[in-house]
Amino acid sequence: MKIELELTNRQHVLELAEKTLMVFTGDDRPSVEEFVMFLEMKVEEIRTKRLIEVI
Repeated sequence: MKIELELTNRQHVLELAEKTLMVFTGDDRPSVEEFVMFLEMKVEEIRTKRLIEVI
């Protein structure tokens, strides 16, 4: 169930990323995968900051 949910969430994230990337034009437009990796990195930074604040 958890894996299925993660896959569903990942698909949702990919769809949102594609829609978001439509605002980019030209050569500076990142790929969907690059954009998702960027978002995942930002989420991890936020989790780390929260963890540090708790400690």
